Amino acid sequence: MVHSFFGFFVVIFFFALYSSAFNVTAPVVADVDAVDNIRANWTWFRGEPTKITMHLFVYKEDVCAFGRANPVQSKNIQGDIEKAQDVGGKRFGTVTYEADKIGQYILCAYEDITPPGGNLSLSSIANSSVFEVKRPALTQPTVSTLTTTPVPTSTNLLPSNPASESPQQKGSGPSGGIIAGAVIGGVLFAGLLVAAFVIFRRIRFRRRLIAFHKERMAIAPPISTFTSGDMNEKGFAAGSIGSFSDMFPRSPQSFSTQNTLQPLRRPPV
Repeated sequence: MVHSFFGFFVVIFFFALYSSAFNVTAPVVADVDAVDNIRANWTWFRGEPTKITMHLFVYKEDVCAFGRANPVQSKNIQGDIEKAQDVGGKRFGTVTYEADKIGQYILCAYEDITPPGGNLSLSSIANSSVFEVKRPALTQPTVSTLTTTPVPTSTNLLPSNPASESPQQKGSGPSGGIIAGAVIGGVLFAGLLVAAFVIFRRIRFRRRLIAFHKERMAIAPPISTFTSGDMNEKGFAAGSIGSFSDMFPRSPQSFSTQNTLQPLRRPPV
């Protein structure tokens, strides 16, 4: 009876020691909007099995007992343990998960004890403390209120400093009235130029036309006229009128060759 009780105590002691050989530490609070928001640290001790799998669960009572719930994510860290450097009989590493919903979570570590050719069998060896995944509190933006002081209306104000005037006041452009006046003045000036050009053309045309007529009158031959004396000399006295052919000289040289028609010249433009 005593030996059986002592044997049971030894088994319990070694089981507790064996269970505490692997350690996993999870964050206290994680941001649900962050990428890989759950970062856990694990510690492996020399002589422990390396076929270890870590599961992320939504926290429930006794959830780390295998088969009580479906894990959110699972990762096998056997390769990480074998690659880690041994420091005083210990090996250290990290593993990351991502939870996209707010709530309480827990990490559970299992040893893979599946027999060759048998069904999957896991044994719980460690778990982290319960931690929370939540959305961080929104920081309200600081709004500054600008208050304006009314300008006093007293007549005892000091004269304003020209140097304190704003660039917009100093560099203000011309008003609309000035621009309109400039436009109207330009239109009137253009109209005066056109009128002066038309009058100048008319005066020039008149002068050239007068000069053309004067030149033509100077070139035209004189017109022959008959006087009473000539008629008396030619025998046109009363009662002595002869034949009609006696009224003019018969010699062709008596006619002036200058009394011929001259070609008309085009008046100047």
